Amino acid sequence: MSDSRAILKNTLVLGFSEVIERLSTVYLGICVARKLGAGAFGVYSVAMVYYGLLFLAAELGCNTYLVREIAKDRTLTSALVVHTALMSGVLGAVLATVARLVLPFVGFSRDVELALYVIVWAIVPATLKAIQESVFVAYQRAEFLTYSALIAGVINLAAALYLLSQGARVVGLVLAFTVVQFVVAVFYFMSINRYITRLHWEFASSFMFRILRDIRPFTGTSFIQGFLSRPEIILLSFTRNNAQVGFYSAALKIVDLWQLVPRSFMTNVFPVMSSYYHAGNEATHVLRERSIKYLLALSFPLAIGLFVSARPVLHWLYGDSFESSVTVLKVLVWTIPLGSVWSVLWRVLSARGEHGAALQSQIVTLLFRLAAGYLAIRSFASLGAAISTAASMFVLDLLLVYQVRRDGSHLRFVRLAGRSALAGVGMGVVMLLLRDHLQLWVLACISVVAYVAMIVLLRAFSKDDFTLFRTLLHLGSS
Repeated sequence: MSDSRAILKNTLVLGFSEVIERLSTVYLGICVARKLGAGAFGVYSVAMVYYGLLFLAAELGCNTYLVREIAKDRTLTSALVVHTALMSGVLGAVLATVARLVLPFVGFSRDVELALYVIVWAIVPATLKAIQESVFVAYQRAEFLTYSALIAGVINLAAALYLLSQGARVVGLVLAFTVVQFVVAVFYFMSINRYITRLHWEFASSFMFRILRDIRPFTGTSFIQGFLSRPEIILLSFTRNNAQVGFYSAALKIVDLWQLVPRSFMTNVFPVMSSYYHAGNEATHVLRERSIKYLLALSFPLAIGLFVSARPVLHWLYGDSFESSVTVLKVLVWTIPLGSVWSVLWRVLSARGEHGAALQSQIVTLLFRLAAGYLAIRSFASLGAAISTAASMFVLDLLLVYQVRRDGSHLRFVRLAGRSALAGVGMGVVMLLLRDHLQLWVLACISVVAYVAMIVLLRAFSKDDFTLFRTLLHLGSS
C-alpha cells in the first residue's frame, strides 16, 4: 500500500473513531448542561480536566514515542508495549492513590471532590489503552480504534442517559466513564494479540532504562500539552464558581469537536514523516507544506462560520441560558486554525529528532498562559479564559515556527493558505447577510457551497493538489 493511500485510509478510519468519541462526548455534555444546568456541567468539566492531566502524567508520552519506534522496527513491538505499559500502569496507580489522599485538603466544592474520587481510578486503564492505540496506528490498523470508539461511545452514552433519567448526579456519570475505560483496554489487548502481533511478558532493566532515557522529551511534551490544553478550567475551578466553568466549557466543547481533523490526519502522517526524516527523504518538505495547506483550508471556514453563527449554534445546542458563552465562543474559534498549525509543527520537530525544541516552546507558552490566564480570568471570568487560550496558542505557534526554521526550512503561510483564508472571509460575508433569515442547517449548507465556489474562483489549489485529491479518492475507493 502506498504512503498516500495508507494516510488516506487511516485518516478516514481514525477520523471516524474520533468523530464517534467526540460526538458522544459533546452530546453527553449537552445532556448534562440541559438536564443539570451550567453548575453541574462545570463540575463534570473540572473532573474530566483533572483526569486528563493525571492521565497524561501517567502516560509518559508513550503514545507518540511508541508510534515512532514501532514504525522504525516492528520486531520490538512486544518489548516496547510491555515495558511502557508496566511503567505507565504503576505510575497511574500511584498517581490515583496520591490524588485520592490529597483531594480532601485542596478546597474543591463537595460535588467536584466526589467526582474526582471516582474518576482518578480511570487513569490506569486509560494509560494502558493509549499505549495499545499506538500499536494500531504504527501498524496502520486504525480500524480497531473505530470499533472500540463505537462500542465505548454507545455504552458510555447509554449508561449516562439512563443515569440522568434516574436522577443521577455527575458522580454517577464519571463512574460509568471509568468502567468503560477498563472495557476498552481489555478489548485492545485481545485485538492486538489476535490480529496484530502476540504480546508476551519480557522484562529487562537495561531496556527499561533506555526507554526512560529516550522518552523524557515525550513525557515532558505530553504533560505540558495536557496542561496547555486546559489550564483555564483549572484556574476557573480555583478562582470562579462552577457556572463560569460551565459557560467556558460549553464553548470549548464546540471548538474541540473540530480539532479531531488535524489530530487524526497528523497522527497518520507522523509515522510516514518520521520514516522520511530517518531516511533523509526530501519528500518531508512537501508533506509538511501540504499538511499545513490542507488543514488550514479546512480550518478557516470552520472558524469563520462558527464566529458568525456563534449565538444560534449555542442556543440550539445548550439553550438560552448559555448566552454568556456566545462571546467566549467567538474568541475560541480562532484556536481552530492555530491548533492546525501547531499539530503539524510539533510533529515536524519530533520527526526530525528535535522533540526537546518542541518541549521548550511549550514550557515557555505554559508559563505565559498561566500568568496571562490568571490575570484575564480574575478580570473577565470565562471570557478571560477564552482570551488567554487564543493568545497562548498564537504564542506557541510563533515559537514553533522559529524552531522549525532553524534548519533553514521555509514556511510561507501566505502562499500556502492566503487564498483559502480569503475564501473563508467571503463565505463569512455571505453567512452574515443571510444569518437572520435562514434556519441554521440551511445556512450551513449554503456556506459550504459558497466556500467551495470561492476556493475554485480564487484558485486556492493547484493542478497538483487536484491530481492528488483524485488519486487519493481513487485509492480510497479501490
